[in-house]
Amino acid sequence: MFKIRIGYVSWDFADHPLSHLLQSIFGMHDRSRFYVIAFSLRPKDQSHYRRIIEQGCDEFIQVDDKMNVLELATMINQKNIQILFNLNGWTQGERTDVFVLRPAPI
Repeated sequence: MFKIRIGYVSWDFADHPLSHLLQSIFGMHDRSRFYVIAFSLRPKDQSHYRRIIEQGCDEFIQVDDKMNVLELATMINQKNIQILFNLNGWTQGERTDVFVLRPAPI
């Protein structure tokens, strides 16, 4: 069966209010229908929240902070993500420039 590949990009996969609110969401996807990949823009912080998010994803990718916009967009595109979510918006650590390149159709 075809699985929809969903990607989440965020600086906030750490002890941060976004992770406090969304920590269990990643593991709630129906794995028969969805494949979940998270792209963390922040170095690992060893928090409980980060561990729960990592465990809830099919893949959890730590993005190198030296990766430029084209490299990151290419990496996301190579993962065949169909739906990509920007969980940062214009907050600290954002990489909104990557979304301008449309590395995923939606």
